[in-house]
Amino acid sequence: AIKSGAALCWGYNGFGELGNGTESGEAPNSSPQPVKNLTSCVTKIATGAYASCALQGGKLLCWGSNSNGNLGNGTYDNSNVPVPVSNMDSGVVDVALSANYDETLSTCALKAEKVGTTGAFCWGLNASGQLGLGDTSEDYYNQPQAVQWGDGLTNTGVTAIGVGDLFACAIKNDEVYCWGENSSAQLGVGDTVSRNYPTKVNGNFNGRKPVTLAVGTWS
Repeated sequence: AIKSGAALCWGYNGFGELGNGTESGEAPNSSPQPVKNLTSCVTKIATGAYASCALQGGKLLCWGSNSNGNLGNGTYDNSNVPVPVSNMDSGVVDVALSANYDETLSTCALKAEKVGTTGAFCWGLNASGQLGLGDTSEDYYNQPQAVQWGDGLTNTGVTAIGVGDLFACAIKNDEVYCWGENSSAQLGVGDTVSRNYPTKVNGNFNGRKPVTLAVGTWS
C-alpha cells in the first residue's frame, strides 16, 4: 500500500519481500511495515510471489526473492531492502510482476526514453519467451531487456503492460499484443502455439480502443 507517499507492506516475509530489512521466515507480519528508504514520493507499488517493486519519482526499485533475476539489478541475490533496477533510474511510469503461485518469474516495466516515446522492458525467466525478445536462447536475464516488436515496429507507443504466469501483454498504438506461453490460449491469437515475440490479439474490441488491461495467471 501507499500512504502519504510512503510504501508499506505486510504478510509473509520469508525472502525479504516486505522490504523492511528483515526476513522473518514462516512468521508473517500482521501489521503494515514501512519499506526501507521508500518513505516519500512513491507513486506505485506492485507485488508478485515473494517479490515487490515500487516507483519513486520515476525510478524503479525492487526487493524480495531474486532466483530468476526478476529484481533486475544484475544479480540473482535476494534483497530484503529495495534495490535500484539497472537502467531504470528515471522515466519509469509502470511496472508489473508475474503471478506464479510459488515464485516471481519475470518483471516488466514501461519507461519513457523521451517525451511521448514510452517503451516496454522485461527481465527474469525467459524459458517460454515471456520477455518478448524474439528468442529463448537465454533462459534468464537479470537486467531489463527491450521488448522486440518485429515487423519494423519500434519500442515506442506502449501505454499499458501486464504480466501473467509465463506470458505478458501490452497495449501499443491502441492495439493489444501478447507473448509467451499459450497452452491455454491466453495470448488470444486464435491458437495455442506459444510466441516469443509480441503478437497482435485477435478481435476488434467492438470498435473501441483499449486503454487498460488485466492479466491473470493463465488468462
